Amino acid sequence: MKKLALVVFSLVLLSGCFPSTSGIVHSSSKDAITAIESKDSLILVIGTTQCGSCKEFSEVMKQITEQYDIRIAEVFIDEEESETDPNTQEVRYPDFEELQQYIGQVGATPSVFFINNGLIKGTFTGAVSYDTFKSKLEKYGFLPEETKQQSEE
Repeated sequence: MKKLALVVFSLVLLSGCFPSTSGIVHSSSKDAITAIESKDSLILVIGTTQCGSCKEFSEVMKQITEQYDIRIAEVFIDEEESETDPNTQEVRYPDFEELQQYIGQVGATPSVFFINNGLIKGTFTGAVSYDTFKSKLEKYGFLPEETKQQSEE
């Protein structure tokens, strides 16, 4: 039984931080850091649950993931673990602050990062249209090769 548990645990570790299915994956800053350190490729979207532009862009992401076999990791800052400074009452998000050491300062949401092999290849901020997002996915190599060919026909 111990061997079976060890095999299952090993397979989970080998499969990476994010599930292999397509769609929008609710993630955490810690998961994103692990993926970047592991030299994974991912589309990382930083948002907040109350952001109007994030909600608008969520619909675009949903349409894209329904049409194409891609995964998008979405981190909501306001759902991260927080700490409150007892003197200033300032709320801090330590895990998100650590993530920003990898991706840079996030000044607005939604912020989208195209990460290939652990390196940021492109980024943009704000809600964009379906066609603009699709174009960026093609530019940074996140659409399957046959998808690109089909769209050219």
